[in-house]
Amino acid sequence: MKTNWKEIVRWAAVAVFGGFGIWTLLYGGYSIIIHNDGNWFGSLFVLGFLNLFAAPFVAVAYICFRRQYRELFNVLAAVGAYIVFGVLISLPNHWHVTELYRLTDKSPWLIFLALPVSFLCLFAPFYSATWFYRYCHRLAQPPTPPSSEPPVFGAERSG
Repeated sequence: MKTNWKEIVRWAAVAVFGGFGIWTLLYGGYSIIIHNDGNWFGSLFVLGFLNLFAAPFVAVAYICFRRQYRELFNVLAAVGAYIVFGVLISLPNHWHVTELYRLTDKSPWLIFLALPVSFLCLFAPFYSATWFYRYCHRLAQPPTPPSSEPPVFGAERSG
């Protein structure tokens, strides 16, 4: 009997990703309910982050179930943009950027260096995450078929 490996891998991906996403939601929800100390706002906040963590796994399972494999790039784009943003937003603390402002008391001219660096640290994570999301989203689009007509590079003379 010839086995269809694509179907086996597809159903394994549905089972693994869907199972992990649902297990995360159920176990996390159970832990939140059991360890609740009366702070329902905090519990709902943690439950929201739990949903954000489990959503990509459930989305991958659903996409594999529906056989819409190009949509996996969109899930990759969202998760990757979140990771890119998290890494880039933490870099100023690791590079001690705030030390520049402490040095401006002794050397006021350093503010001309500290201000652009601060703007870069503020805006670069947002733009980088947006760029990564758009790049992966472009990969999800089907390729356009080549045109049968040659490209026109200039105005053609008729006559």
